[in-house]
Amino acid sequence: MKRFFQGRQWVVLAIIAAFLVAVSAAPALAKDNPEKHERKIAKTLEHYKPGTLLRLAFANGSESQGTLVSLGEKTFTLSNSESNAVETHSYVEVDSVSKASNKIGKGSEEHHHHFPL
Repeated sequence: MKRFFQGRQWVVLAIIAAFLVAVSAAPALAKDNPEKHERKIAKTLEHYKPGTLLRLAFANGSESQGTLVSLGEKTFTLSNSESNAVETHSYVEVDSVSKASNKIGKGSEEHHHHFPL
């Protein structure tokens, strides 16, 4: 085997380099597909009923929290919790969606009571 690769180191290095470039480019190619990302966010939002409090993280780094109003083909409507304004966002501009807690204010966090045995 060693004799086979003798004098062909550049071929082996080229193959390894091509493999590393392909592996490192794969996540970037997946992120560049806006239609796939749009379907993913739309499908995630379909799991929530209108009136559900959601936390959205946008691709530009900002966040928003509000209740889901309606879903459209390319956009959805959210009632912002802070301003009570109705906002329309496209699925593409949303990076992630999660269900938010409706507990606000000091002392509203969950408490777990542990009773002595």
